[in-house]
Amino acid sequence: MSGSQTLYRKSGSQGEIQTLNDLVRHEFSNELLSPEEKVDRLLSLIENTDDRFTLCCVLPTRKLVMSLAGLMQQDCIEGSGQDIILSIGSGSGILELLVQRFLKPPSVIVGVETHPINLFLPSECCILTQRLDILDVAKVRTLFACYLRRPGLVVDYLNLFPEVNKIILIGPRTESVFNDESASQVLLEWGTISVANDWDDVLAAWDQVLVVRRKLPKTWSS
Repeated sequence: MSGSQTLYRKSGSQGEIQTLNDLVRHEFSNELLSPEEKVDRLLSLIENTDDRFTLCCVLPTRKLVMSLAGLMQQDCIEGSGQDIILSIGSGSGILELLVQRFLKPPSVIVGVETHPINLFLPSECCILTQRLDILDVAKVRTLFACYLRRPGLVVDYLNLFPEVNKIILIGPRTESVFNDESASQVLLEWGTISVANDWDDVLAAWDQVLVVRRKLPKTWSS
């Protein structure tokens, strides 16, 4: 998820809670709730309001996050150790936090962000860096991105993490990573592309989920 100037914008004054963004942040800071209760409360707030939500590029409803969790774990091999899902440009971390609630061990989401705008992911699950060459994350099996603005980043991450066997991309149909000739060529050589079906009632009409599964050996060059 890309960052947004509206992530921290409040319409209320003197601590008033007026917007959905404010309510979500407020509930997340409630220390009386368990992590599971927080996620359930956040999902209820998001699903039961018409207020604009700008903490994420997609509306993270329960159906969406559960569908994503299922897709992320489709190819997970039991007994293979920790399965890291690396989120490229995790932004506020709200989508990643909600999806993690429905992932089964050993799957863990780790976000990567170039700006200090993480609000929801624990510090151990969010890497703040502007240098990809210093990323040190073991056993990254899945790459995930929501509204990726730089298609070439997928190729950069593939070169960094040779154990990746799946890429999941959410974004506008008109801004597909395959519109970028260079990135498209590498991905078409690396894997098999499919569009996730039965997501019409989960995503906005203009969005889609692309899944790329490895078809080449683990050692490859772009």
